[in-house]
Amino acid sequence: MADALFEFLLGKLDSLIQKEVGLIWGVDREMKRLQSLLSTIQAVLEDAEEKQIKEKALRDWLRKLKAAAYKVDDILDGCATEAALLESKGQYSSLTNEVLTSFFSSLRPHNILFRHKIGSRMRDIRERLDETAEERSKFHLIEGGAERRSDVITNRQTGSVLTQSRVYGRDEDKARTVECLVEKVSGFDGVSVYPIVGLGGLGKTTLAQTVINDERIGSHFELRIWVCVSEDFSVRRIIKAIIESATRAACEDLQLDPLQKRLQEILNRKRYLLVLDNVWNEDRDNWESLKSVLACGSKGASVIVTTRITTVASFMGTMPLHQLSGLTEDDCWSLFKERAFGHETEERPNLVELGKKIVKKCGGVPLAVKCLGSMMNYRRDESQWLSVVKSELWTLPQPENSILPALRLSYSNLPSKLRQCFAFCAIFPKDFVIEKEFLIQLWMASGFIPFTESLDPEDIGNEFCNELCWRSFLEDLGEDDYGFSKGFKMHDLVHDLAQSIMEDECLIQNIESSANVPKRTFHYASIGNLLEPYIFPNALYQVETLRTFILHNLSWSNDFAFSCDFSRLSSLRVLDARECLDFGFPSGLSETKNLSSSISRLTHLREVVSLNLGGMLHIRNLRSVENPQDAKEANLVEKRNLRKLYLSWTNYNNEDDDNNLPSHEEAEKVLEALKPHANLVEFVISGYIGAKFPFWMGDNILNNVVSIKLEDCHNCSQLPPLALLPSLRYLVLSRMSQVVYIDDHFQSDGTRRGFPSLQSLTIENLPSLQGFSREDCRELFPCLTSLQIQRCPKLTLPHLPSVELLNVSDCNEVVLGSISNLKSLIWLSVSDNSELSYLPHGMLLNLTSLKELHISSFWKLKCLPTELVSLTALETLEIWECHEFESLPEQGMEGLKCLKYLFLGECFKLTSLPGEIQHLSCLETLTLTWCSELEALPDGIKYLTSLHMLELRGIEWAVLPEVLRYVPALQFLWIMQCPNLASLPHWLGDLTSLQALSIQNCPELTSLPASIQGLKNLQKLDIVGCPELVKRCEKETGEDWYKISHIPDVYLSTH
Repeated sequence: MADALFEFLLGKLDSLIQKEVGLIWGVDREMKRLQSLLSTIQAVLEDAEEKQIKEKALRDWLRKLKAAAYKVDDILDGCATEAALLESKGQYSSLTNEVLTSFFSSLRPHNILFRHKIGSRMRDIRERLDETAEERSKFHLIEGGAERRSDVITNRQTGSVLTQSRVYGRDEDKARTVECLVEKVSGFDGVSVYPIVGLGGLGKTTLAQTVINDERIGSHFELRIWVCVSEDFSVRRIIKAIIESATRAACEDLQLDPLQKRLQEILNRKRYLLVLDNVWNEDRDNWESLKSVLACGSKGASVIVTTRITTVASFMGTMPLHQLSGLTEDDCWSLFKERAFGHETEERPNLVELGKKIVKKCGGVPLAVKCLGSMMNYRRDESQWLSVVKSELWTLPQPENSILPALRLSYSNLPSKLRQCFAFCAIFPKDFVIEKEFLIQLWMASGFIPFTESLDPEDIGNEFCNELCWRSFLEDLGEDDYGFSKGFKMHDLVHDLAQSIMEDECLIQNIESSANVPKRTFHYASIGNLLEPYIFPNALYQVETLRTFILHNLSWSNDFAFSCDFSRLSSLRVLDARECLDFGFPSGLSETKNLSSSISRLTHLREVVSLNLGGMLHIRNLRSVENPQDAKEANLVEKRNLRKLYLSWTNYNNEDDDNNLPSHEEAEKVLEALKPHANLVEFVISGYIGAKFPFWMGDNILNNVVSIKLEDCHNCSQLPPLALLPSLRYLVLSRMSQVVYIDDHFQSDGTRRGFPSLQSLTIENLPSLQGFSREDCRELFPCLTSLQIQRCPKLTLPHLPSVELLNVSDCNEVVLGSISNLKSLIWLSVSDNSELSYLPHGMLLNLTSLKELHISSFWKLKCLPTELVSLTALETLEIWECHEFESLPEQGMEGLKCLKYLFLGECFKLTSLPGEIQHLSCLETLTLTWCSELEALPDGIKYLTSLHMLELRGIEWAVLPEVLRYVPALQFLWIMQCPNLASLPHWLGDLTSLQALSIQNCPELTSLPASIQGLKNLQKLDIVGCPELVKRCEKETGEDWYKISHIPDVYLSTH
């Protein structure tokens, strides 16, 4: 990585020399001598990087060079910073004819001292570098080094690789695992543990993923849970993770005992499948503590454990070890070929032969095959493939069963800029989700991303991320619903590789064990649960080389104070304390001039000017700012690396200080002074006390902003001119009591459109809002697809031709009546209304593209209008918690030719379904739940040839309607919580297509009809909470066992 660092320094030196900074400080000659020396050293660094893997002395030499190079970087940044200060005061210009003037300006006392200091430091470091450089002769290094691929930014040929690769060679393993879980242990009491063991990179996790997503597994287990365990086998942490996975919701950070009880409530008497992935724990007592909590499920409850360690698999498993072997050469070749050749139709025989030799060296490890295959995609010269086959890296000493040689080879073939970016990722713990934007910010702050005039640093960083993902060094987790990256993860072995490269240069320690820190550490991360104020470790003050400090807080509570004496950390470049509630700007922060910081919440504005803030900044309690000049001196407009800015006037200390609120005018001056840099992409204003927004919110300063949220700005009657922002995609307006129109400024000239990029708009609690615009909205919102509205009683929706998703909650008839203006709607949800007995006339007209309609918590709604017939594209209709709902319209059914899913739940007054239900020719699923007054099913149901699934829950019937016997395609029948159901009819045997039957909590049922023996397609039968029936169906001993013995999967439980 030293070559990339030296390249970066040479670029910085050249820039300073061009600007004649050296002339001002009297070090121009030293700068040029240093530039020559750095160039001489860089010439042999390529070769040194290649050879240092197996030569310790060479590694030590490179380490000394890197330490010296970082000192050079500090000196150069000092020069640049002082020059910038002179320039800001009008005392410096880089133009040659003004150098003399600048020279005399530099003779001021402070500047004289700096000239002397910087000249001395530069001579010292040049002499140190010169001395170190002389040692290179004993290593016999070659200038230029090994041939490498050109920079990463060049375009790769299209069609070189499949974006979605299949899983090779694991069909047999998957079938064996599924069979064991579904058939062999389904009747076992206690927890069955299926251990999968194998070395890293073999695909243990992939196998477990294919198993847990298998269809048979999905229908067999009530709960499927996934927890990544890793090296920290904390029983409390794992129980919390299991709860969160099972409930799909965050779990409070409770003590062990309440967590144990909560988990047992969730798993109690359920057949669950839990995957504990990547287990390293060799303490049997820890496992027994966790296992005792898990032993509360029903028969067949199972755990899959994946681990590299055979002893762990042995004491955890209750079944024979599943020793995962390497892929066959054929499967490895298929995977390699996919990566290396992509969609090429013609194979080159010479490369095929060499490729198969490379594959043999991978030892059947899919991860190694994938990494090398990805690397070879860029190489088309036979000599390049031959050099990989003959590489000495394959035979270097490595830990037993290690695949680091394969990974190391892929690493060494990365461009130098990518190598240092990848190795830096060792700063993150294993299994850590790495935020993409944060990672790029760290690279930028560390000087890993070159600044060019033609490319933005973020764009280059994005290319670096893409390249590392494609080469399998990072795993892309995809995008969320809003199109933002979910981040990355690193495979454990890839993380091991990064750590082996960085060695002591990068260190991660628990908060409790930060006493011993190697003196040559450059990058440091502290990790743990922060429930108390964080005090900077004393040991770190002794590390003169420290450039990066990151705080990883794992606690559920993320509000903590941070204290540190930054005057003792002059080399620090990156500080990340994003979860800090009270940063407080400790002493010495202004002396750390080159610090790039990512802090989530700041309590004071003083000294912000000295920080090179990057990433996200949250300034809270702005109501306490008495002097707007403090806000102006924060100089946010110069923070070019800042991407997310949250400005909050809210008092987080919950102190009653409403009597001391600043005036509207004072708050407005503070916000005016907090003008950000134009690179901002996300902006939030909360609790703003002013009556109007600043002028800069209407100019180009927000042109790059993608997301804006304005909340609790109760004194503002007008919004800023947001319609002019070209990049705005997401807008949230919440709790703004005086706003009447969203846009009150935009005037179309026939060529421009207002809100040209806006895709998602959320409006909440705007009681005075009457419309989107005072003028006609036809020139507004051309790209708006998602709209959410809550508690806006005066709003009328305009014609919005692009809106496809609409969620309306707690709104009156005015809003609902204007829904028909949104003619492109595909998804509509209306909820929470306690007044309307009928939907507004015409509400459902014009919605010819609507595919989903959800109506919930309309407490007085009696029926749907006949205009339902116009919803000819409707596929899903769901009516839930409409307690007065009585009927669906007879005339409305015949138009629903595309309806596939019909759900009616908690409609307590519903007595019947319309006879015209027979027109629902595409209906596949019918769910009737807690419709207690429902008397029967209409005869028309027997004409529903597509009806595959029927769920009846909470129905008061004593017998099933006979019309069901004529539903020809019924495959899944669920009968639940039917307290009066005393018997199942003999005609049940006529449902010959039935594949799954579930009967739950029907206590009056005591037997099954003999005709069930004729259901030859029935694969699964669940009987739960029917005590007498369960007893009669017990395997071998029950009176009705012979009726169901032919069914492959039978699950019985009295609870």
